[in-house]
Amino acid sequence: MYDHIHEHDVQFRLFLRNALLRSLEGDRTDESLRRAGRLELLDAALEPLEGELEAAQLEQLKATLSILIGTEATIVLRDVLRLDHEQARAHGEGAVRQVVRAARRPDAEHGQPNP
Repeated sequence: MYDHIHEHDVQFRLFLRNALLRSLEGDRTDESLRRAGRLELLDAALEPLEGELEAAQLEQLKATLSILIGTEATIVLRDVLRLDHEQARAHGEGAVRQVVRAARRPDAEHGQPNP
């Protein structure tokens, strides 16, 4: 995902810019600018865990992971932290692995990954 965003950086930033501008217009129910690509990717990636985690845990994990991947996370890693692409990808992928490991621990309760 990080490589894909890196390859299409300008397009994703423009999409995010337009989505933010549209949200300022007051109609937050307009889904014409929403893309489901991230959620479809996460659904496919989490499918192998369906027998291991409860549905609520999977939904919580998907929500948490959606914060860690995508244009917004890349902007933080690249623009705020000033990491190059390889560093940003390594940190982002590391965070994703930690969250998934925490969710899979036996002591993970109520769909909340443990820190």
